Amino acid sequence: MRTAVLAIDDATLLAAFRAGEARAFEQIVRRHYPGLLRVAERQCRDTALADDAVQTALIRAHRYLRGKREIDNLGAWLRRVVSNCVTDLQASERRARPDGAVERGFDGEVGTVDESAAERDELQVLIDREIAKLPETYREPLRLC
Repeated sequence: MRTAVLAIDDATLLAAFRAGEARAFEQIVRRHYPGLLRVAERQCRDTALADDAVQTALIRAHRYLRGKREIDNLGAWLRRVVSNCVTDLQASERRARPDGAVERGFDGEVGTVDESAAERDELQVLIDREIAKLPETYREPLRLC
């Protein structure tokens, strides 16, 4: 049985996933995970960060692929999503500061990281509220960003 599943191409698996077959996405992950991890590891040379990037990319892909958008080459598309996730995670790590470090807030005032985090959380709630007002076709791309 496993051989038959492996013989199914990505387009067929994607169509099955969109039709509600969760195991199809599991097969997509099994098929592409090793290559995606290699892409992430080459880009960041940190195994933990690479694994996080692949996991994040697969979560994003799961959400995005449920839609009816056409993907010409699923493997290439997934590699691009992983690459973007590595870049995002690396940027997040560069912005990270130890607890209590001084950081400029949204209003330009200097405060602690904890205060800035609270401001970011408040801003995120406002952003989420505004995004929720948009039509679904506009919301999904914003969520993926």
